[in-house]
Amino acid sequence: MANNYYELLGIELTSDMQVIKDAYTKKVRKHAQDANSDIFQLVQQAYATLTDVKKKYAHDIEVMYGPKIETLRNEASRVRKDKQYDKAHVLYQQLLEYFPQDDVIHNYNGIALDAIGEYTRAIQSFERAIALNDDEPVYYMNLAMLYEDLEDMQKAIRLYKQAILVAPKDFQYVNRLANVYMRLDDYDSAWQLVEKALNKPYIEGKGKMLYIKKLVEIAILMSSSFEMQIAFKYVEKFAAQGDEQRNDAVEVLYNFSLELARESYYKPALTIIRTLKQITPHDDDVNELYDNIERKLKIEEEIELLAKDEDIFGPLRYRAYLYYYYDEIEDAESETDEVNDRIWQAAEHDPYMLKTSIQRMKRQYPTIVDGMDKWFSIVEEIL
Repeated sequence: MANNYYELLGIELTSDMQVIKDAYTKKVRKHAQDANSDIFQLVQQAYATLTDVKKKYAHDIEVMYGPKIETLRNEASRVRKDKQYDKAHVLYQQLLEYFPQDDVIHNYNGIALDAIGEYTRAIQSFERAIALNDDEPVYYMNLAMLYEDLEDMQKAIRLYKQAILVAPKDFQYVNRLANVYMRLDDYDSAWQLVEKALNKPYIEGKGKMLYIKKLVEIAILMSSSFEMQIAFKYVEKFAAQGDEQRNDAVEVLYNFSLELARESYYKPALTIIRTLKQITPHDDDVNELYDNIERKLKIEEEIELLAKDEDIFGPLRYRAYLYYYYDEIEDAESETDEVNDRIWQAAEHDPYMLKTSIQRMKRQYPTIVDGMDKWFSIVEEIL
């Protein structure tokens, strides 16, 4: 163990409270001239520990069973991090025999029990951790997440609210509660929660943008232009506070646009980028992303129209679809080869039909054709 406070004070493990106080007073007087020294601080810690019933009990156990306790702690931590939760649970149960009042161990035991499907016992462990220390928001969150998995959303909501009361400045608890509301399609409650938190005076700096980003996300899911306008007003107001705030706004929303674009949510991504262009019109990265997303959106729109255009040669339509959605097509390579073969056959047997289709595609679907220009050049050479 790191420190044996009995040795530090020069007393025995069996010393009563009066002996502890006398030893502390003697040590304090000895080191009083240097109150900032390490030894003086340790003496203060020793007295605080040995005069607190709960802390003294834990320290006494550490003194009596030091090496064994340390081995148990280290092994429990290792197997938990390796996600060997069945072993972790056994080790935490052993630790609880020594430290039945340790909220941290009860919490870790709850995590292990949750992971192995012992939900009732996991709930009991988390509740015990909270009973021992009701000022730790993580305990409320862990129990709330378990209730989410069990589809008991009302209990999850109550626990997330408690976590927010304990740690009102921490975004993750507001974020998780907002997500529960959105799972329940209660977007109004999610919006009100985040907007109320955003306007608290202690939410400042870059952290403020996390709340604004969440408002943008909720507005997108609500499909509400009204809430979207409010969210972007928050963005613009925040960005107008100075260069640092503007950079924070650009960074957070730029990355959010990238996330949306990667998931093919091009319209909301483009809406966000338009706002960024107003904030920072000369940012090359923002302008490039805007152009890329706009092009992706045009391709999507053209593909949708092309799919219904029966005047275009069928395999040619499908070839364009494969080109732009290659990763989503199962066995795409063999399918592409088969479609290409049919197009080459058409080039040999009915070149006029194929040429007419290509000409119409160039006129009506310029974005698609622009992306497939090399492939079109090869086909046109054959024709």
